[in-house]
Amino acid sequence: MTTPSSSSPQSIQGNFDTGPLSWVIGEIRDALTRSRTSLLEGVAQDAETRSTALRHAKAYLHQAHGALQIVDVDGIAIITETVEDLLDRIESGQLRLTEDIAHAIEHAYQALVEYLEELLSGAAHQPVRLFPYYRSLLEMRGAERIHPADLFFPNLAIKLQLPAQPHSGATDYVSLRKRFERALLPFLINAGGATEAENTAAMRDIIGEVARAQNNQQSRGFWWVMQGFSDAVASGQIRNELYIKQLFARINLQIRRLSEGSSSIAERLLRDALFFIARVENPSVQVLQIRRVYQLDCLVPADYEKKRYGQVDVD
Repeated sequence: MTTPSSSSPQSIQGNFDTGPLSWVIGEIRDALTRSRTSLLEGVAQDAETRSTALRHAKAYLHQAHGALQIVDVDGIAIITETVEDLLDRIESGQLRLTEDIAHAIEHAYQALVEYLEELLSGAAHQPVRLFPYYRSLLEMRGAERIHPADLFFPNLAIKLQLPAQPHSGATDYVSLRKRFERALLPFLINAGGATEAENTAAMRDIIGEVARAQNNQQSRGFWWVMQGFSDAVASGQIRNELYIKQLFARINLQIRRLSEGSSSIAERLLRDALFFIARVENPSVQVLQIRRVYQLDCLVPADYEKKRYGQVDVD
């Protein structure tokens, strides 16, 4: 039915080349240790001395971040970028350096080093395993979006070849969006029971109408994934939760863009939908097709919300 036009990134598919990482792991480990030491010292110091400690912590972190960029492993530099942002906010006075922030950074450093050591020992590259530590950093910052899919990197460069579906006449996206919103609003407020099931099924059917109306491969592929995602929610393969509600609300915005004449694709929305599809335990035929085309198997460990690293006290 569909054929990928290119292979997935080497680092994601299990053929990870450990050579470059093995060359810089010592530098990364040492730089993060020095950054952590400076940061923890700064917590107990006065403002002037703390400022110096903070600069040292940032300098060592920047060194580690640079080494990670050389290795170019998807999903890893996000951790150091987030810590850099926290330290910038502390330096500018937007945040105060507290023990909670220092410990969140310390645990993120430890998790990052242990994760890289696992890669060197042959473990699969699954950056979503770092989510508990990434989440703690974002909570310290007060981030609006805290989503595990930020650490999920399927190959979105795959070109799909989907056959055109029977469709007649122009599509009234304004009408479709109104119908979608009528089902979406009670879905967002936890109507529950039969009402929730009916509204989810209605949104799935409308997404199917949108998918059939697309006339180019990129749009067909995008809405094919949205259709598979919504069907998985409607059939109970994906449990309704906050992230799911947010995703349906963003699908509504995509339909609005279509009603305004724009066919642009939201790459982050596509990635988020694929994340949940990758997690389905008992997938339908369509979900299996999507997972096969995007090569999603084994990208999201079932226990990704569980803290895996730093179980031994850091010296």
